[in-house]
This record gives sequence, C-alpha cells and structure tokens, in this order.
Amino acid sequence: MAPLAAAEVGGDSVRRFSGQVDDSRYRPSCSARAADGFIRGGLVGLAWGAAFHPLDELAVTGWTTPSAAYKAAQTAEEAAANVAEAGVSPNKPRVLKDVSAKPTPQQGAQATSTASKLRGAAAQGPLAPAFEFWQTKAFPRLRSMGQASLMFGCFLGTFGGMTCVAESFTEVRHHYLNVFVGGATAGGLLAVRQGTPRVVMLTALGTGTLTAALHSFVRL
Repeated sequence: MAPLAAAEVGGDSVRRFSGQVDDSRYRPSCSARAADGFIRGGLVGLAWGAAFHPLDELAVTGWTTPSAAYKAAQTAEEAAANVAEAGVSPNKPRVLKDVSAKPTPQQGAQATSTASKLRGAAAQGPLAPAFEFWQTKAFPRLRSMGQASLMFGCFLGTFGGMTCVAESFTEVRHHYLNVFVGGATAGGLLAVRQGTPRVVMLTALGTGTLTAALHSFVRL
C-alpha cells in the first residue's frame, strides 16, 4: 500500500516516473512557435539582405544598379528640361512647327519639377554627396534588408505555425508529415505572388518535399 499511497500523493509526476501511461495529450503552443519562427526568420532576413543586396554593383541579371538608375533619371530630367525650354518634342526635329509637339504649360512645369522632387533641397551644395549616398546606396540597402526580413520571417513563421498545427493532429512531435505540411504551406504562401495556381501548387509540393527530406536526413 505504501507505493500506491506515494503515487496518489505525488500525482502525475510520480505516475510518469513510475512508468504508468499519462493520459494528457500533446498540445503544443502554435502561436508561440509561429512568433518564434517569424522573429528568427526576420533576423536571418536582415543578414541576408545586408550580405546579398540585389541592387549592388554585382547585381543579378534583370536588376539595375542604383548608380545607373540614378544617372538615367538625371539624364531624363535634363532632357525633359530641355524639351520644356525648347517647346518641341524630343522625338521630332526642331525645324518642325507642329503644334502638337509643343508641351502644355502644365507638362513643362511637371517636367522641370521632377529634378527637385528627386534630389530635394539636400542635394544642393555640400550635402549633395551625402544625399547621393543615401539615394543610391543606403536606402536601397535598407529596403532590401526590410524585404528580405519580411520574406524570411513570413516563411519561417508560417512553417513553424503550420508544423505545430499538424503536430496537434498527429500527436507526434517529430514526424516528416508535420514538416511536409509546414513547408508546403509556407512555400505556397510565398508563391502566391506569382499569381498562377500551377506555380503555387508546384512550389508548395517542392518546398514540402524538400523540408521533409531535410528533416528525415537530420533525424538519421
């Protein structure tokens, strides 16, 4: 009777220690798992955006460098200012006296005000180098870090939350099916930006398979 009394006094902890079956179900905190994944992904995204800036001089194909874009904008502004002063279209010779080629006063004012909107008051005088650095280097870098942080945070947050939801159904913490559900949901969520259901389905299937394979490999 002494062991039975000790088990009754000790409660669940003594039952688990004595090897008896515990009736409590596995109920993970999915909101905490999702928040933890979002925070971790956000930190990874900040590092990724700082190290792999897509608008750097060594940019991937299809992206323009900030210096080239800035120079192109300056060239377009200068051409627009010349058009406003000359009163003719840049695609037609100056000798043509076409009335439709002459811009309206509103168009001329809009063309000449573009430069002031782009550079601003800080671009004049000694603050011009600092403004150009912010316009071509600092701001694109910070924007890239923010976008990468949001993307990684949403991916890992969705992955952690949906994996936790799957665990609540399977009642098993470490299982490849849970990881597949989390990876497929996170990959499909990011692929929604492409707009085609086929791309979303293939991305979800590929991401789920990849995460399940990595999980099984790590668990070996």
